[in-house]
Amino acid sequence: MIFLGSAQRLAHRVRTAAFLACAAALSGCATLPNESARPTATVTTPKVAAHFSLSGRISVRIDDRLDSAKIVWERNQNEERLKFFTPFGSQLAEVSRFKGGRTTMIQGSETTAAESIAELTQALLGVALETDEVARWVQGDGLTENVPFDFASADGTVWRVTAEKFESAASTELSSYRYVSRLTATKGATRVRFIIDEWKAL
Repeated sequence: MIFLGSAQRLAHRVRTAAFLACAAALSGCATLPNESARPTATVTTPKVAAHFSLSGRISVRIDDRLDSAKIVWERNQNEERLKFFTPFGSQLAEVSRFKGGRTTMIQGSETTAAESIAELTQALLGVALETDEVARWVQGDGLTENVPFDFASADGTVWRVTAEKFESAASTELSSYRYVSRLTATKGATRVRFIIDEWKAL
């Protein structure tokens, strides 16, 4: 066994302290580049807008029957309004739902009242569109590009929905919006297709 004198012990402690200080300094220098390389930007995540406007085209195929129209759709805090036009720009109908529950469809000089927009699109297009559902679909909520997903409607039926192409919309620092430029929804012999040319959050 080796016994160190007091002078030797003091020298040994000094050498040990110096070694530990140097090792700590080297360790700190080694980690600095990694710390500075960490990204500082916040990763953006898509969110669903409650209020928006869009313009595009809609087609509805039921068995061998095919109907198509241009569509302008706006949802704001006071009302929801869908306008349907022929390919040449003539207005076919305007369906609106006001805050408080009044829902109407105007066709020419005729005005029809109903309980819901779905009831009016059934009369106009042959398919009941629940716009609360479609509003989420056109923003890609719950969808992956080119992958069919099944969504159960309030009436118990199931729509198979495919988003064919996502587009980026207006964004903020912490979140971003997106929309589906092409969307197909099928249920039995019914196929609804949307082509969205423009979408923006309100």
